Amino acid sequence: MEADSMLQSLAITPDGNRRYAKKYNLTLEESYRRGFEKAEEVFDWCLEVPDLKSATIYALSTENFKRNKNELETLFFLYDYYFKKLARNSKIHNNRVRVRIVGRETELEPIKEAIMELQNATKDYDGYTLNIALGYGGRAEIIDAIKK
Repeated sequence: MEADSMLQSLAITPDGNRRYAKKYNLTLEESYRRGFEKAEEVFDWCLEVPDLKSATIYALSTENFKRNKNELETLFFLYDYYFKKLARNSKIHNNRVRVRIVGRETELEPIKEAIMELQNATKDYDGYTLNIALGYGGRAEIIDAIKK
């Protein structure tokens, strides 16, 4: 059995956009754009791994909602743009990738339309699953579970 054939699922937690922006004297928007582009590139690699059936990207934790308003607006603007782009992406459709956004929906109201468009466009696919965790966090999950 080949080593990469054992990998069935992958989780990724990107980090460092603000440090990257500072180091290369970029705006946060440009830094985040580059991060989105790198995430697309990583996902392309994932599609090439034999037997890999799903990936999860932890893109925006519940703790990130404490960031300043301008940064969150920039992120939501970019999520809106990239989710709508993903909904039309031929790689998504050719590989039958089901995209699911998981996390606290109440926090994601600014991008609700883009989320619905993306999920509806891929809801019947079964070739691969891409989970994008937004408004998601371990602490929040524990608190929500205790409340229930």
